[in-house]
Formats: sequence, C-alpha cells, structure tokens
Amino acid sequence: MNANESSPKINPQMKRIRVISQLIKALLLIYVFAVGLIAVLLHTSSNSWRIFDMPFSKFSDIPAGLKLLYALAEGIFLLAVVSFYRLLNLYEQGTVFSLANVRLYKWLGCLAVGYGLLEACAPMIRSDVDIFRHLEIFLFEVAGSPWIIGGLFVVMISLIMKEACKLREEQELTV
Repeated sequence: MNANESSPKINPQMKRIRVISQLIKALLLIYVFAVGLIAVLLHTSSNSWRIFDMPFSKFSDIPAGLKLLYALAEGIFLLAVVSFYRLLNLYEQGTVFSLANVRLYKWLGCLAVGYGLLEACAPMIRSDVDIFRHLEIFLFEVAGSPWIIGGLFVVMISLIMKEACKLREEQELTV
C-alpha cells in the first residue's frame, strides 16, 4: 500500500474523537439557540434587564457605554461559537494536530481575554466613583477574571501545539 493512501481500518481513538466532536457540535447548536430563545423570552416577559450581572429595571436605564460593551461582548461570544464549531469540524475530519487547530485555539484564547477585558470595564462605566477608584476596580477585575486567565492559558496551549507541529514536521522530514 502507498504511504499516502489511508488504511481501510479506522483508528478506534480517531473514531471516538469524531463521534464526540459530532455530539458536542449538536449540543453547541442546541445551547446557542436555546440560550437565545430564553433570553428573548425573559426580556419580553419581564421588565428587568441584566447586563454583566448588573440589574436594570428598564432598557432605557442602561448607560450607552454599557450597551456598547454588551454588544461587543455578544459579538465576541458569536465569534467564539463559530471558531469552536470550526475546531470541532477539524476534529471530525480527523485533523487533530495542525496549524489550523493552532490558529483556532489562539483565536479562542484571544476572544476569551477580550471578553474578560470587556467584563472588567463594565463596573467602571456603571459606577459613579473617581478615576483612581476606576483604575483600582479595573486592575482587581482583570487580575481575578477567569476569562482572562483561561484565555491566556489557551493561548499558551496554542503556542505549545505550534511547537509540537513544527517538531512533527521536522520528524517527518528525517529519514
């Protein structure tokens, strides 16, 4: 058999990865549509709004800056869903360690950091304290944000995966 041809037997671990990837993709789509539907139903049936865990009685009570941050956060959320779906597609196709996976992991990490920064900025827009207190709140929020810490961790994993891909390519070239 030629080295470029795939073997007729499918690796059982790869088959398991493909099945789990398909399952997670289905659950992700259900989650995104269910959360969207629930959010619409909650906002239309009640007169309360929660933006970054801050309650508001009316939509007009929400500051314009906070509305902008929330719109950016929702955009980041949608980009993360699309990127995660693309990553699951690669896994389903059998592509586990490639530069495409590395790029998606790095992108997901950067999106998580961006979301964490938006979440850290939200209390500063809402509060009526002085600028130095804003800076203190921001630094405290950034240091304790699981989104920022987790995002940096995912970026680090993507850099490790990139080095692993380079080593694998060098190994394939070695006779």
